[in-house]
Amino acid sequence: MDAIDNAYHKRHRITILLNETPDTFKIKVKVKETSKTIWYTGIVVGGLIAAGIILFTVLKELFWSQSPQSIYSDAFKKCTGNSRLCDILGQPIKGHGAESSRGRHRHIKYATYMKNGVEHLQIQFYVKGIRNQAKVCADMEKINDKFEYYYLLAETENYPKESIFVIDNRLSNGAPAVQTLYKFQVLKGQ
Repeated sequence: MDAIDNAYHKRHRITILLNETPDTFKIKVKVKETSKTIWYTGIVVGGLIAAGIILFTVLKELFWSQSPQSIYSDAFKKCTGNSRLCDILGQPIKGHGAESSRGRHRHIKYATYMKNGVEHLQIQFYVKGIRNQAKVCADMEKINDKFEYYYLLAETENYPKESIFVIDNRLSNGAPAVQTLYKFQVLKGQ
């Protein structure tokens, strides 16, 4: 019975195909091929757009002068340019984010916040020389759409413990001479 049904369907299909005009058949094939082409083109264009967005995000994070990574690079250069800090740490000096429990270096810690209507950025990272290591904390405020250093402080971790202000603009902004520095315990690695 199945063989008879299959033979009937094959014959019926051939009859339908023979009854169609060649122009109608060509149009159906063209529509099918065009829809395939449009679908594949859409997939390729969507992939290119996604790749472009990812590339833009990565390049912006690495090369934009106001990104936390760029600010870290600038702060590290300022630390290595400070002769007192270089004397305490010893040359060469390396910079890195916080260490994990396995001794691996993570990204630098940073946080943005608003204070008196002005956007601030805090970063924290570590510098290490052959004699000592230090935790570096920086607070920056946005002035004219650019982050300016409020302070850049390095605190040595081993004996003798010392705090070295690489940059200190707290007094120039009308702040009191004695001021509690912001704590970085609330920062999350980002």
